[in-house]
Amino acid sequence: MEEPSDIVVYSWFDEVPAHLKTRNQLKELGLRPTGQIKAKVVWKRRGGTGIAYLYDSSEVAAKKTATAAQLAALEKARMARSTCPYCGKVHSFVLPSSWTPWDCSGCIHKRYLADRKQAIETAKQALSDPLGCILDTETTDLDGYVLQVGVVDMTGRVLLDSLVDPLAEISPEAQRVHGIGTEMLRGAPSFVELLPRLRAVLAGRKVWAYNLDFERKIFRNERQRIDPESKRRPFRWLHAAEDRCAMELYSCFVGQFEAGYDEDGDPYEGYRYQALPYGDHSAVGDCLGSLRLLQELAVASDE
Repeated sequence: MEEPSDIVVYSWFDEVPAHLKTRNQLKELGLRPTGQIKAKVVWKRRGGTGIAYLYDSSEVAAKKTATAAQLAALEKARMARSTCPYCGKVHSFVLPSSWTPWDCSGCIHKRYLADRKQAIETAKQALSDPLGCILDTETTDLDGYVLQVGVVDMTGRVLLDSLVDPLAEISPEAQRVHGIGTEMLRGAPSFVELLPRLRAVLAGRKVWAYNLDFERKIFRNERQRIDPESKRRPFRWLHAAEDRCAMELYSCFVGQFEAGYDEDGDPYEGYRYQALPYGDHSAVGDCLGSLRLLQELAVASDE
């Protein structure tokens, strides 16, 4: 409806005559305007200007009531805008345009069931792999060097268990966790001395580690000291055929969803990483703890 050129303007609602009503005021009375706009209220507000048009309360009609067919069409439209396009779950609200599967509880649960089933199957395959093994290290710090390295195969047979002279200081925090001090390392080989033996153990194997990213970082530090020109990925540098993360597998099995921001400030959505439930903070002890975990996943129900 066009605004008349000679429209009366009020600065606030207390100036408006009683016979003039806004569209919302008429709606509350079960009425709708049929005449022209008679006046308007214009006021300043944060971020701009507020405008409310006024109608003569003598030029009105009863508000139309929607038919059953119209109500059904509206409900169908609402349902369509509230239904997740990925899993079909109907929500109690209209979905925003930025909607993703991670916003939907139905999608998350459906994905979790699939991820849990896959985790169980992967654990079974890992345990039956004759070339599979589990590796763990104890280190000087969270971003330090190797103090101890252990490797076991999928039957629990120890393939390597060695202390390592890190040629670096051990942080007090790390020592409180694993209990390895400088006096225990007397006579231990340095990492460069142990490297040929470690490579021989890992050659051609699929290596599992609990928190693989951490182990990669530690071996990357060792590679930088020994072979700074190398660009090979840490476990390829160690002659392993493949590397896999047991922590990611267990986190998919548990399925504790979280959303937030990573250390770079980027949005993150996924499963919360789970601490290793077994182990004794020794390299071989944690390898055996990871093996026990894989064994439990392999026999878990996939429902």
